[in-house]
Amino acid sequence: NKKKFSKDEYKLEDLASQKWILREKGSGTRAIFEDGLGDDFGKLNIFLTLGHNEAIKKIVEQSDSLTCISRLAVQKDIDEGKLFEVKIKNFVRKMSNKQKVLAKFFCFVRILFESGFWSYKINLFNPLKNS
Repeated sequence: NKKKFSKDEYKLEDLASQKWILREKGSGTRAIFEDGLGDDFGKLNIFLTLGHNEAIKKIVEQSDSLTCISRLAVQKDIDEGKLFEVKIKNFVRKMSNKQKVLAKFFCFVRILFESGFWSYKINLFNPLKNS
């Protein structure tokens, strides 16, 4: 509900009591979110924990729940107006070097697909022969 969350930025205290739907423990996205919030993570009203981004996005899209999943997973939904970003004031996103490299790689791959670079079919049995 964009009207409910119309500010540019929110303090965590303003959002903690909202219903949060998060990825399962062990998820990289959840680990980054937990690290970024530190001790304040325990203040969240975690309503539901799921293992798939698509399920989380569908529920959040149809409710007033909040989530934290990767931008790569939601960018198209944001562009289409299905989801929107709610910024948390003073949130520090910590990423390891490995996570930074992977994020850049996936962004690069996404750009290649969106540009049509890989839009032709590749013959998996003979990669040199394209159809």
